[in-house]
Amino acid sequence: MNLEDEDGVGANWFASRVRRKIGNEINISFWKDMWLGEASLYLMFPRIFSLSTQKEAKLGDMVMFQGGVAVWNTIWRRHPSLWEVNLIDNLMALLEGVILGTEEDRWEWLPDDSGLFL
Repeated sequence: MNLEDEDGVGANWFASRVRRKIGNEINISFWKDMWLGEASLYLMFPRIFSLSTQKEAKLGDMVMFQGGVAVWNTIWRRHPSLWEVNLIDNLMALLEGVILGTEEDRWEWLPDDSGLFL
Protein backbone atom coordinates (compact mmCIF):
# COMPACT_ATOMS: atom_id res chain seq x y z
CA MET A 1 0.00 0.00 0.00
CA ASN A 2 1.45 3.35 -1.04
CA LEU A 3 0.86 6.02 1.61
CA GLU A 4 1.76 8.94 -0.64
CA ASP A 5 -0.62 10.90 -2.83
CA GLU A 6 0.25 12.29 -6.25
CA ASP A 7 2.04 15.26 -4.64
CA GLY A 8 4.41 12.95 -2.73
CA VAL A 9 2.93 13.89 0.63
CA GLY A 10 3.33 11.00 3.06
CA ALA A 11 0.83 9.72 5.59
CA ASN A 12 2.64 11.62 8.35
CA TRP A 13 2.49 15.00 6.57
CA PHE A 14 0.68 16.72 9.46
CA ALA A 15 3.41 15.97 12.01
CA SER A 16 6.07 17.29 9.64
CA ARG A 17 4.20 20.53 8.82
CA VAL A 18 2.97 21.67 12.25
CA ARG A 19 4.24 21.90 15.81
CA ARG A 20 2.75 22.80 19.14
CA LYS A 21 3.29 26.37 20.30
CA ILE A 22 3.58 26.32 24.06
CA GLY A 23 1.50 28.59 26.18
CA ASN A 24 -0.03 27.38 29.43
CA GLU A 25 1.36 23.82 28.96
CA ILE A 26 -2.02 22.13 29.49
CA ASN A 27 -2.46 20.41 26.11
CA ILE A 28 1.09 19.65 24.97
CA SER A 29 2.48 16.16 25.38
CA PHE A 30 5.99 16.55 26.82
CA TRP A 31 7.43 13.56 24.94
CA LYS A 32 5.19 13.05 21.91
CA ASP A 33 4.28 16.49 20.52
CA MET A 34 6.81 18.43 18.45
CA TRP A 35 7.10 21.57 20.58
CA LEU A 36 10.85 21.99 20.97
CA GLY A 37 13.18 21.71 18.01
CA GLU A 38 12.59 19.76 14.82
CA ALA A 39 11.28 16.51 16.32
CA SER A 40 9.36 15.14 19.30
CA LEU A 41 11.47 14.56 22.39
CA TYR A 42 10.78 10.82 22.29
CA LEU A 43 12.37 10.71 18.82
CA MET A 44 15.29 12.89 19.87
CA PHE A 45 15.92 10.93 23.09
CA PRO A 46 14.50 7.41 22.60
CA ARG A 47 16.70 5.82 25.27
CA ILE A 48 15.67 8.14 28.08
CA PHE A 49 12.05 8.11 26.87
CA SER A 50 12.15 4.35 27.50
CA LEU A 51 13.34 5.08 31.08
CA SER A 52 10.60 7.60 31.80
CA THR A 53 7.60 6.73 33.95
CA GLN A 54 5.89 9.84 32.54
CA LYS A 55 5.39 8.81 28.89
CA GLU A 56 1.88 10.32 28.73
CA ALA A 57 2.68 13.46 30.76
CA LYS A 58 1.70 16.89 29.56
CA LEU A 59 4.30 19.64 29.57
CA GLY A 60 2.67 21.26 32.60
CA ASP A 61 3.06 17.98 34.55
CA MET A 62 6.81 17.99 33.95
CA VAL A 63 7.70 21.48 35.15
CA MET A 64 7.51 23.18 38.53
CA PHE A 65 8.43 26.76 39.35
CA GLN A 66 10.68 27.59 42.27
CA GLY A 67 11.40 31.27 42.73
CA GLY A 68 10.20 31.97 39.18
CA VAL A 69 12.64 29.42 37.72
CA ALA A 70 11.44 26.35 35.81
CA VAL A 71 12.57 23.08 37.42
CA TRP A 72 11.99 19.95 35.35
CA ASN A 73 10.38 17.10 37.28
CA THR A 74 11.52 13.88 35.61
CA ILE A 75 10.95 10.43 37.11
CA TRP A 76 12.89 7.39 35.88
CA ARG A 77 11.88 3.75 36.35
CA ARG A 78 15.43 2.90 37.46
CA HIS A 79 18.66 4.70 38.23
CA PRO A 80 20.14 5.85 34.87
CA SER A 81 23.54 4.52 33.83
CA LEU A 82 26.41 6.95 33.32
CA TRP A 83 25.86 7.24 29.56
CA GLU A 84 22.11 7.71 30.13
CA VAL A 85 22.90 10.51 32.60
CA ASN A 86 24.79 12.21 29.75
CA LEU A 87 21.67 11.94 27.57
CA ILE A 88 19.55 13.36 30.40
CA ASP A 89 22.01 16.23 30.75
CA ASN A 90 21.61 16.91 27.00
CA LEU A 91 17.83 16.96 27.41
CA MET A 92 18.07 19.32 30.38
CA ALA A 93 20.39 21.63 28.42
CA LEU A 94 17.79 21.73 25.63
CA LEU A 95 15.01 22.49 28.12
CA GLU A 96 17.03 25.26 29.78
CA GLY A 97 16.00 27.86 27.20
CA VAL A 98 12.27 27.07 27.25
CA ILE A 99 10.04 30.05 27.99
CA LEU A 100 6.54 29.17 29.14
CA GLY A 101 3.60 31.47 28.55
CA THR A 102 0.14 32.09 29.91
CA GLU A 103 -1.94 31.97 26.72
CA GLU A 104 -3.52 28.73 25.54
CA ASP A 105 -1.37 26.15 23.73
CA ARG A 106 -1.92 26.17 19.96
CA TRP A 107 -0.77 24.61 16.70
CA GLU A 108 1.75 26.47 14.55
CA TRP A 109 2.07 25.86 10.78
CA LEU A 110 5.67 25.37 9.61
CA PRO A 111 6.99 26.61 6.27
CA ASP A 112 8.54 24.14 3.84
CA ASP A 113 12.29 24.11 3.08
CA SER A 114 11.93 27.10 0.76
CA GLY A 115 10.25 29.17 3.47
CA LEU A 116 6.77 28.93 1.94
CA PHE A 117 3.62 27.87 3.77
CA LEU A 118 2.03 25.17 1.64
